[in-house]
Amino acid sequence: MDCLTGLNDRQREAVIHNGTPLLILAGAGSGKTRVITTKIAFLIEEMGADPRSILAVTFTNKAAGEMKQRAVALSPAAAYAEICTFHSFGARFLRRYGESAGLRQDFNIIDDGDAVTLLSRLFPEYKKDECRAVYNAVQRAKDAALEPTDDLTLICDEPRFPDLYEAYQNRLKEINCADFGDLILRPLHALRQSEILRKKIQNRYKIILVDEYQDSNTAQFRLLQAMKGDDTYLCVVGDEDQSIYAFRGAEVGNILTFADCFPGTETIRLEQNYRSAGRILKAADSVISHNKQRLGKTLWTASSEEGICELRYFDDERAEAEFCVEILSDGKWEGSAVLYRTNAQASVFEQLFRQKGIPYTTLGTPGFFERKEVKDALAFLRLLLNPSDFAAFERIVNRPARGVGEKKMQKIVRESGRFGNDLIQAAASVAETDAKGGALAHFCALFGRALSDEDFTIGEAITFFFKESGLSDLYAKEDGGFSDREENIRALIDLSARYGKGREGLRFFLDSLALDTSFDMEEKRPGVNLATIHNTKGLEFDRVFITGVEDGILPSTRTENIEEERRLFYVAVTRARHALYITSAANRFRFGRSERQMPSPFLAELDKEAVDVFGRKTDEEGTVYPAGAVVEHEKYGQGRVLRSVCVGSQTVVHIMFADGIVRQILPKYTRLELIAKNGYEYDW
Repeated sequence: MDCLTGLNDRQREAVIHNGTPLLILAGAGSGKTRVITTKIAFLIEEMGADPRSILAVTFTNKAAGEMKQRAVALSPAAAYAEICTFHSFGARFLRRYGESAGLRQDFNIIDDGDAVTLLSRLFPEYKKDECRAVYNAVQRAKDAALEPTDDLTLICDEPRFPDLYEAYQNRLKEINCADFGDLILRPLHALRQSEILRKKIQNRYKIILVDEYQDSNTAQFRLLQAMKGDDTYLCVVGDEDQSIYAFRGAEVGNILTFADCFPGTETIRLEQNYRSAGRILKAADSVISHNKQRLGKTLWTASSEEGICELRYFDDERAEAEFCVEILSDGKWEGSAVLYRTNAQASVFEQLFRQKGIPYTTLGTPGFFERKEVKDALAFLRLLLNPSDFAAFERIVNRPARGVGEKKMQKIVRESGRFGNDLIQAAASVAETDAKGGALAHFCALFGRALSDEDFTIGEAITFFFKESGLSDLYAKEDGGFSDREENIRALIDLSARYGKGREGLRFFLDSLALDTSFDMEEKRPGVNLATIHNTKGLEFDRVFITGVEDGILPSTRTENIEEERRLFYVAVTRARHALYITSAANRFRFGRSERQMPSPFLAELDKEAVDVFGRKTDEEGTVYPAGAVVEHEKYGQGRVLRSVCVGSQTVVHIMFADGIVRQILPKYTRLELIAKNGYEYDW
């Protein structure tokens, strides 16, 4: 068959394989999309498979569309195969067999906002942010294939949660609706309950192909199990080294245990890389080889290109960003990407790129200054400077809810005429005549309190507003604790520290932001790609900057899964084709102040022959107690290091001990024995 031309030996072996279950371990840049689309065409053209018996699923509409297009180009009959996402398959299943899952054929799929509103109406005693937390827990339960009658203690320890979950599901059934999680869970439930339906589906789909299998969750795995009959040909393609979505419910164990769950499985490794230069591949493999939870593969390339692979240390994040600007001054913007662990790290790049006239686009997320929480903060600052700014007032007056509906808003606008269009004074006046106006009156009083100190800093004003207005509590409840939103606000505070105090400093700050955004409106203008590492999976760039590779950031202190953090770094490295720059700062504004940073322990794992190092030549000084290490304290016993920071000349190690208490220890004055440098592999 012509489509086999140009495939390497392992790719060809994967395409022509048939019979037993097949696990294709496809390393980054190894041509997995070509393999799976060619396999669909081969099954139809050479193996005589009925295209209508083929089901190929992946995780995004874009990936499914590309798979369909490429398969049809090789075999026009592939147009009759079902090539879609997991969730679109679930929706189609429910349209056809919904009655088996308690739904009529004309059911509606509700989005997250509608689901939270539904919960609010079901449980009026719960605030909206509490309902959102319940909804998030329900989705986690559905991803884990758990129903209200199952043990849900690992999902949510709230005693009422099973009842809330059950009531929510009953209400969905009453109004003939399904949420996103139902699109997997309800088909699974239907197949488990009906042997007749299960046999029907198994006879319908004789060939099942799954792309990006490492991103599957437990419910999706159970659905595959239920759909696979004795004579079903099952083939999954994935890379355990790129499993980085545990926070979305992805279960890396699905791919690691595939051969155990489906006896007779054959495994084919695609290790020839067609994307990255040789030194970049060596750097990637040297890091990921430290993971224990992997089936193993070693990427290689037939290309003679070595490429650029550099590790650079800087004094602070400003110098780090200025280095990126210097490299990017060659104008090769579209093929370049600046990657970071959290959205908050983007602020310094966005500001500097604006100042230097370097266009940029943000991938998978709005720009820093377009994020809801940042806009909330800026709206408060705008009102502080100009209380007649209606757009700013409308944005924040009812966040959190203060009973300001459309009628009351109109009354405030009418009343503002008496106060020279001052909306704050008008709202305060309306609140005085309203028996339920306490929350609105409190909101208005915040502005007078903020302005009572004429020498205020912008950071102090932002901190005051978020705390006193209730927004900090609202975000914490919505997100279940610390979130990127809180870190983004701290990043905004860090940016504002470079401006003056009082109203004059505030005016300068707001003007600078407003005047530097002109090119943002030119959507089609080429620009540097700014993105979190999570948002670049599946993408590739000629030149990649991985920034903020420091202990506490990458790996993050917000997770104990050091192997997933290492996979995240690996994904970032393997996005680069020709040039890779890894950067680490000795000082970084975090949590409103400049803090001494330690290099990431991952930097010590890089192949020294593959990477050119500039700045600090060694990392011994910063990685004595890396995140995840197990240490022994003479008084408190064993504990796990959360992060190490430098305060002046002192190293301060933040340790969670066995009693659950986090203590800050100064090794210079206290004996601290290193038990295991990678404590995530150590049972303490």
